[in-house]
Amino acid sequence: MQNNQIETLARQIHTLRRQRGSALKIIVRENNTSLRATDERLLLGCGANMVIPWNAPLSRCLTLIESVQGQQFSRHVPEDISTLLSMTQPMKLRGYQKWDTFCDAVGNMMNNTLLPADGKGVMVALRPVPGIRVEQALTLCRPNRTGDIMTIGDNRLVLFLSFCRVNDLDTALNHIFPLPTGIFSRTV
Repeated sequence: MQNNQIETLARQIHTLRRQRGSALKIIVRENNTSLRATDERLLLGCGANMVIPWNAPLSRCLTLIESVQGQQFSRHVPEDISTLLSMTQPMKLRGYQKWDTFCDAVGNMMNNTLLPADGKGVMVALRPVPGIRVEQALTLCRPNRTGDIMTIGDNRLVLFLSFCRVNDLDTALNHIFPLPTGIFSRTV
């Protein structure tokens, strides 16, 4: 699914939930591995009861669908969907940011109450090995995702990877740096 398709689906779910109330069951089934965690959060925030992963076998899908029978949707859905769209989508920044911009962006993300406390992202400070200046290390950094930002502070390259989970950090760093992350002596 493309971003505009996610937004269209989110708007449809939001309208259904607001018009039809808490007794309606709204279940989204992925057809392939296209939903990011942020997309799933958006759909749930708009009123979906659940999102079934693309790789769930039919028997599991049926069990999940049965599990919502008799339940009432209890989460608050804001009246204005633009609130959800702006608060649950990744920040619109990518790459190097000045210190103040970086701090403001991370602060806004951390203060976002519509996002789960443990799912906002990961911040990591990388100190280059002796012989490599932090500015050189910065030139090797190639973030691909919107919301992955970096800055320089205290002779470290500081990265904030929005919506990245701690257990996915090594994979994310390997995607961001074309060279082995061994150019850094310490991760804080």
